[in-house]
Amino acid sequence: MLPPAVPPPAWLQPPAGLVNPSTGRFTLVGYGSLVSESSAAATMGPSISKWRTGRVEGYARVFNLVSIINIARNFTDGDRMATCTAVSTPGAHLEVCIFDAPAERYEDFARREARLQHQVVDFTEDGGGVGRGIMCTAWSDEEYRKERICDEADYHEQVGRFYTGKLWRDDLLPVPRYLSLVVEAHRELDARLGTTRFSDNLLQHTFLGDGTRLDSFLEKENATSKTLQ
Repeated sequence: MLPPAVPPPAWLQPPAGLVNPSTGRFTLVGYGSLVSESSAAATMGPSISKWRTGRVEGYARVFNLVSIINIARNFTDGDRMATCTAVSTPGAHLEVCIFDAPAERYEDFARREARLQHQVVDFTEDGGGVGRGIMCTAWSDEEYRKERICDEADYHEQVGRFYTGKLWRDDLLPVPRYLSLVVEAHRELDARLGTTRFSDNLLQHTFLGDGTRLDSFLEKENATSKTLQ
């Protein structure tokens, strides 16, 4: 007789109550490149549904996580290796995109975003409706190793063969290619909706790990580029 199947770890399964029993879908909240509907579909598959916009209170974006996937793809440059995460920040808020995905895609999502905490957050849709969904939020090296890594061989496979050092850092700059994708996604969404609120939120509620606001960083970057031309 075969031994009973071992269930996957809890973090690879949707949190209790998150999957709608009538649709078999769960809700995701995007605040970076996933504010692009096409990017969301490319990431989660073409079967995403109910794509809409809204707001999450009490969080800001911070470029504080080493992007392993961008290192692997040779898109990083020196200390320009950070991706953004959502950090609990009183008084801040995120303009977000919200969409539903089939429950069977949850494990794929969780594995791809393994270095982030998968937090259930409250959101308010533009039409006034409220709901709860999964949003990727800030974590730590210690929590990642404890909750997501089996042993040193597993860590080497996931991280060590690409990068050595701390993953969560406050001394990095954004990955240029990733930052461009995020900025463009917000601009395109604003153009689609006839607003500037998504770009405004990106510039004013996004920070580097050292606390520099994104609009100040981009102004300095643009000035440097002009000086070098």
